[in-house]
Amino acid sequence: MYRQILVHPEDTPYQRILWRESQDNPILDFELLTVTYGTSSAPYLATRTLQQLAQDEKSGHPIASQVLMNDFYVDDLLSGARTPDEAIHLKRDLTQLLNRGGFNIRKWASNDNTVVMSNFDEDNQETTPVTFGTDDHVMTLGLRWLPVTDVFTFKVKVPKKKFPTKRHILSEIAKVYDPLGWLTPTTIKAKILLQSLWKLKLSWDDFVPEKIEREWFNYQQQLSSLEKVRIPRCCDLKGESHFELHGFCDSSESAYAAVVYVRTLENSPQVTIVAAKSKVAPIKQITLPRLELCGAVLLVKLLKLVLSSLPVKPMETRCWTDSTVVLAWLSSSPSRWTTFIANRVSEIQNDFPRDRWNHVKSQDNPADCASRGVFPSELHSLTIWWSGPTWLADRKLLIDSTMSDQPDTNLEQRRVVLSHLATAEDLSLVERYSSWTTLLRVTALLKRFTHNTRKVNKHTKIIGVIDPSELRNAMHAWIKILQQHHFAMEIEDLQQGRQLSKKSHLITLAPFIDQSGVLRVGGRLHASRLPPEKKFPILIPSKGPITQLIVRSEHFKLLHAGPQLLLASLSQRYWILRGRDVCKRICHSCVTCVRIRANTQTQMMGSLPSSRINPRRAFLHTGVDFAGPYLMRVLKGRGHKQFKAYIAIFICFTTRAIHLDLVSDLTTVHGMPGEIRI
Repeated sequence: MYRQILVHPEDTPYQRILWRESQDNPILDFELLTVTYGTSSAPYLATRTLQQLAQDEKSGHPIASQVLMNDFYVDDLLSGARTPDEAIHLKRDLTQLLNRGGFNIRKWASNDNTVVMSNFDEDNQETTPVTFGTDDHVMTLGLRWLPVTDVFTFKVKVPKKKFPTKRHILSEIAKVYDPLGWLTPTTIKAKILLQSLWKLKLSWDDFVPEKIEREWFNYQQQLSSLEKVRIPRCCDLKGESHFELHGFCDSSESAYAAVVYVRTLENSPQVTIVAAKSKVAPIKQITLPRLELCGAVLLVKLLKLVLSSLPVKPMETRCWTDSTVVLAWLSSSPSRWTTFIANRVSEIQNDFPRDRWNHVKSQDNPADCASRGVFPSELHSLTIWWSGPTWLADRKLLIDSTMSDQPDTNLEQRRVVLSHLATAEDLSLVERYSSWTTLLRVTALLKRFTHNTRKVNKHTKIIGVIDPSELRNAMHAWIKILQQHHFAMEIEDLQQGRQLSKKSHLITLAPFIDQSGVLRVGGRLHASRLPPEKKFPILIPSKGPITQLIVRSEHFKLLHAGPQLLLASLSQRYWILRGRDVCKRICHSCVTCVRIRANTQTQMMGSLPSSRINPRRAFLHTGVDFAGPYLMRVLKGRGHKQFKAYIAIFICFTTRAIHLDLVSDLTTVHGMPGEIRI
């Protein structure tokens, strides 16, 4: 086929080869003018050429062009017709169409001898026909087809018996060619056996255990029984109103599987297997309902593949499962279930909603054979696998819609976690004030108002200026609110008489709750004469608006003291967690402190004189300075006298050398440098 297709002249230089008959002959340069087998683009070019030929000749050969577009696989044609006359006409039409492109189609095979014998050459003359015997077969895309009986069959070569390894078993399993999954009940048994070798963590060339060896030999000896399997090739699909698709899925602890049947409705219904697929269960064990759901996903994918391959759409497509849990999952929104369930339910519902799913009894589910596996000797007589359940062939299919979607089992609903924060008071009032003193006075007035408006307190109304006790009560009220926000678990444990958790940040402070309900720091100062507030300071968290108001108020009270003094003053009444960091943060954010710490402008120094930067002889340019005064004494013992003396320092501008001289005083009248006057 490839050699019948010419390559464009611009591309032929890329197919250049060198050749000579012998070493004595010169090397010749050839260009291949046709599509060359073995190049990566060859299959595409061949297929695209056939499609272009079908489009160009569509007007003269409408039926043949449609077959050429859809029924060719590279250079193999698989097609058919309803009657021998239609097949002969299609054969003649295809031959003429392909001859228009320079392709000579040959090696015809059919299940009707009249179609095979109607061979025509280029001159439309009959040629010698090819006849088939009862057991003669044709390889059709890897499958064995017996034209006389019009069935598909399998040819299995049983290997010689030898000690099996994992490599040998995998090699033998791969030799069973089953693209449509008709032998799934048998092949899944071999896959499960191979998975057991992976669980044992054997290397590729290690001999398998004796138990698995016996199972493999038993399976291997029965492989020849697969040659008894006969699958009808023809499945007559007349149109959209004459056939249905039915898919079944099932799962076991070892594997899950799906199988699809076509049900024709003309005269008496007929059921034929179309395709099947199976997968072994994951090594990591999951629950059986989840495996059943995986089987349902596998069925949906298989049905989509079958529907995309059919020339016409079926009248109806139905899915069947024996798992009530899966049906319950499909009956609700995916958002109700856990992530694993929700993802698969969503994938199923996008293509096949709940109204297309039905329940089937386990004994009537043909996918059960593929999920559990059967030996090869049992497969050819497994009627439920080849034809589906018996009721599927009934003229009127009765669907049981009374099955409940609420089984008595765990449906793995998504857990809804709610977080509720219980607060004693609202902190919105704190954010309205920037002064701790103002907040306390406002709170004291509000408490006075609530006290005076109660009927039980009409004889004990509070009037006049704010009393210090009112301010103290207001402070304790806000402190308790702050502590309840940050230390709720610790306060509850102390109130219940329990020990604090080891993970608590307060466990090293030995906290306790005083008579006012305020949480304070404990310690060993019970016998001290210090006031109670200094012995057991109030415990305050490092974060929160109330903490900032307290620290800022103390900072202003101390006339913008630094972090160390601020922390020392606060420690007289409060114990602030990470107090040093809090004080530093308040001081660094204070506008007044920032202005005070601002660096003043300084004058830029002038340029250095030439005597400082140019090389000169030592002490040619000298600077002088005095150090002192120092107390000197002349004599030791009694009667000694002390006087002030200075040191004259001479510095060379060039070499930075230093000369020192002792000077008795700083006047120019008395003496010279180096002279000591007494």
